[in-house]
Amino acid sequence: MWRLGIIFIFPIGLLSQTLDDEVKSILMNNQFADVESYMEMKLEANPNDLETVELLGDIYSHQEMWDEAVEQYDILKSKHPDNANYQYKYGGALGMKAASNKLAGIGLISDVKASLLKAAELDPRHIDVRWALVKFYMELPAILGGSTDKSLEFANQLETLSPVDGHLAKGFIFKENEDYNQAETHLKRALEIGGSKTCYLELAQLYMETNQKEKAKQVLKQGVEAIQDDDLRNKLQELSGE
Repeated sequence: MWRLGIIFIFPIGLLSQTLDDEVKSILMNNQFADVESYMEMKLEANPNDLETVELLGDIYSHQEMWDEAVEQYDILKSKHPDNANYQYKYGGALGMKAASNKLAGIGLISDVKASLLKAAELDPRHIDVRWALVKFYMELPAILGGSTDKSLEFANQLETLSPVDGHLAKGFIFKENEDYNQAETHLKRALEIGGSKTCYLELAQLYMETNQKEKAKQVLKQGVEAIQDDDLRNKLQELSGE
């Protein structure tokens, strides 16, 4: 079963200083629909404003309006094909569009791969696109080009750039392949290095999926004590209440 679900990160928190403060506030509160029409009118008045094009694409993406997002990102990459982030966003949005309609999406796979690989080539330090490629090659069936070896190749690149991301990526890969011992080893290593909420949640999730509820609770408890995170606390309460 094709389960392509590319990790796609949108830098809404890194908004340009030229944006109106009111628009920034609306976006930071995830009220994307409220600002969508405003940005569309702004773009209509100045269609060459690439900042607005990109932001509108991000707004569409946050609302999972993939056709509209792809259209905006295509404008960006067409004007600046050597911009790694534009290639990444186009490939990611196109991948999500493909995943939303798997039968029709098969015809989009080659374009998704080409754009993501181009982004990785253009920026050897682009972490997000390497995460996308880890998931792309891992979740795509072999007949469509899926490959554990290719996924591990990009996980190794991630590990060079960010050891935490590299071990999280390898934990994901081995978990997908049901090699739970290897997955545990890498997720534990990620936790030792990073100690973030994501690290605690990923390891706890592995234990939950392998019917090791007490270990999951122990990891979440350690996370609550270490970083005082409400999401970890709520997850621990859910497990303890079952």
